[in-house]
Amino acid sequence: MKSIAEKIKLLNRMTLESLITDNKLEIVRKFTEGSMKIMDADFGFAWWRMTTDFDYQLAYKSAGMPYEPNPPRKRGGNYRAQKNGKPVFVRDASKENY
Repeated sequence: MKSIAEKIKLLNRMTLESLITDNKLEIVRKFTEGSMKIMDADFGFAWWRMTTDFDYQLAYKSAGMPYEPNPPRKRGGNYRAQKNGKPVFVRDASKENY
């Protein structure tokens, strides 16, 4: 089993290697797929903000997704998924601009 430091190094290297294309959605897809493998995740998805007006596009959704991911809410709170795959909404998460 790899340590978290080794996983972060792999993620960083994978990110740098994926920057050879100009297609941002392809970069997000490759990063999400690679991250799922490195972190041993069952499924994953990624949203990409296309403009500054919170116009999100689903950049990637794995074949094993057990539900349809909801788009991020405009200036809404953050959420995280637990191991069981059910989203848990938290009010104490820091609000970031992503």
